[in-house]
Amino acid sequence: MNQVSTPVSTMDDIEDNIVASLNGNILRISDNTKLRSITLDLDELSGSNKVAFKLRLKKNEINRVLLVQDLSATNEILVVYTTKHSVICMRKLNNGSHPLKQFVKVKFKILHLNINKRNFSFAYIAAISNPYCLSISKTEIYLDDQNVFPIDVPIHLSFPKTKLKLLKLAKVKRISMQQLLSDGEPPINSHLKIRLEINEMATTYSAQTLKIHKPNNKRNFYVPISTCSYKDYALHIRRTLNGTPTLVRRLKYPVENTRQFKILESRLVSLSLYGAGKCVKYFSRKNCNVFFEKFAAKAEEGTYEIFCKSIQSNKSNNIFVISRESDDYSGIQGNPKVVVKYSPKYYWYLYRANNLISTEAPAHVNLLRSNNKYIKKALINTSFVFLQHGIIYMKNMGRKGAFSRGKEAEPSYMVVSSEKEKQIVSKMLKLPEDRLLNVGLPSFDSIQPNSINCTSRNIVTIMLTWKPYEEHYRDFSSTSYYQNTVAIARSLKNHLHSSEVRIVAHPKVYEAISNTDLKGQLWSGKISEALKDTKLLITDYSSVCYNSFYRGAGIIFYQSDIAEYEKETGTLIPSDDEYIGRRCFSIVELRSILDEVIIDKEISLADVRTAEHEARYKEINQFSDGNNVDRLFSALSSLKIV
Repeated sequence: MNQVSTPVSTMDDIEDNIVASLNGNILRISDNTKLRSITLDLDELSGSNKVAFKLRLKKNEINRVLLVQDLSATNEILVVYTTKHSVICMRKLNNGSHPLKQFVKVKFKILHLNINKRNFSFAYIAAISNPYCLSISKTEIYLDDQNVFPIDVPIHLSFPKTKLKLLKLAKVKRISMQQLLSDGEPPINSHLKIRLEINEMATTYSAQTLKIHKPNNKRNFYVPISTCSYKDYALHIRRTLNGTPTLVRRLKYPVENTRQFKILESRLVSLSLYGAGKCVKYFSRKNCNVFFEKFAAKAEEGTYEIFCKSIQSNKSNNIFVISRESDDYSGIQGNPKVVVKYSPKYYWYLYRANNLISTEAPAHVNLLRSNNKYIKKALINTSFVFLQHGIIYMKNMGRKGAFSRGKEAEPSYMVVSSEKEKQIVSKMLKLPEDRLLNVGLPSFDSIQPNSINCTSRNIVTIMLTWKPYEEHYRDFSSTSYYQNTVAIARSLKNHLHSSEVRIVAHPKVYEAISNTDLKGQLWSGKISEALKDTKLLITDYSSVCYNSFYRGAGIIFYQSDIAEYEKETGTLIPSDDEYIGRRCFSIVELRSILDEVIIDKEISLADVRTAEHEARYKEINQFSDGNNVDRLFSALSSLKIV
């Protein structure tokens, strides 16, 4: 690396501007006179993504991008640019973002937001600072691919200096309800952004709300700001943790059209209950704990068992919420502490609760993406004990998961099944280890370990993971979930009788599969019942693999869409040497494994469940004594929750 700078006295005589070029691995920065010259071997940038050289620059050379170069061999981008006194060489990972985005600043401030049955409207200020004089074109407000609106945005070297000048730029945009719902499958969450082209390459900048609109607790950003219902849709505006306004569009649940729901979730009733609940919580000396499972429609994941133990305590008031339509309701409705979902008593306890205790996120006790801001605020600000419905050692829940620190469903306490899981959960969700209760999942107490063996019936269960990024599809037969499920089931036709193959399908895909020749293989009962005699489980990224393995089954992981799945959710937790079964990444590989492990219509557990797999499992789940509920109750008692 060398540098030659020009003497001050000769600067005025230099007519040539400085330029940069890359030849192989050698970067050269100089003018034609060679009086100012820098040579850099890019290998010298390893370990540092940026290096600056002091250099005398002419006025028209300051704040200029000299070079943008793809480094395909290392999947990086090299950017060379100038500041007032320096030339800076920067290399960064090519993650698909615009390499010049950092040189253009966009101020897109939202002053007011509202949605009603006519339109979605917002008042905004937009301005662009372009100190590097890059080519900027096609400025647009971007909501989704169907809602893109060209706008004029003033472009200057810097932003206006005073708030008054900024306010003069204020405008109002209205998007009609027909336009918002014109596409048959609108995305559920749409972030408000400005899209523009820098040097003919598109990039986006997120909108931001004003500081005066930001609550002290950022988790309250998930509380709806403005709501409305239109035909079959419920819509509301909320914010992300970064303050970006987000339009939520979802199909309404049938219950939202009932008279009782409309009354009990009306603004007046909700506000009254919210205020009364806060008041009672403040003065009461006894905790009120609300227990529930997925969609408050089950009692099969161990929550009901810990609830039954808790109602024996005279130090807390404990209730269990369940839907009247649940298959489990008839078996527990005689318990006076069981409360029906959406009943008047149910709403009181939601607002009164000191603790929510569940195998799912708090939102499951009501409606997912509810329009009711009072319920949403009450749930977000109530202490939450997360019991887990399955061991978290598969899907990465840190990037887009709701349970990370600061996110909507951040738990006050969370149950784990081993020190290994405890460490990965603490790192992934950024939760302190003293909030992680290593007592084992209560749902495992009702399972007989290793009840499946080589003499068990040859039952294969297919259970894949629902992909949130496919949730807005109306035609679920076009989802990868549906296509992979069907492909796996048909690959088993030559190995087992159709009665020996079960498909545990997500409710959204159940109907689509019922219209195929696989209808007879659909499982309509409880998942726990399906797993009881499953000898071989085929899944992709589901934590149900740990439940099934605990019972003695073998596991095959079919991960044909792993690249897309990890792009959306983050890298999967297990390393290659931590999986508790065989892995495959195409239907051809799956068929090859099936040929090995199913011989003469018999599943060979020895070929799919090895001693190494069992050793790996014991590191992830260290409890098999059936005392998880007792350990959890002791932990909750010591924390003075129950």
